[in-house]
Amino acid sequence: QDMEGFTDRSGEVVAVGDEATTEQETRPGEERYEVEDVPHVMYFNFDAEALHGAYWHQNFGQKMSHGCVNLPLDVAAFLYAWAPLGTAVTVYE
Repeated sequence: QDMEGFTDRSGEVVAVGDEATTEQETRPGEERYEVEDVPHVMYFNFDAEALHGAYWHQNFGQKMSHGCVNLPLDVAAFLYAWAPLGTAVTVYE
């Protein structure tokens, strides 16, 4: 499958978009949630997981998401401006 901004499902390609997400898909056993106007969204896989700013908490470094990487707003803004489309992303558990 090939989408604009993606080349494969390996997680090695970032799709940088200027759209604000308003809803995330839920996984089995998880509650549905919605966060409006998520800033600086940079998708890195086909599961809609992304690096993005998070204004709704300050607990960075703790698991606070259903798969996304939450960033402080200033860090997300910097990364969004700095990282071109295709920047490699490696996610460690």
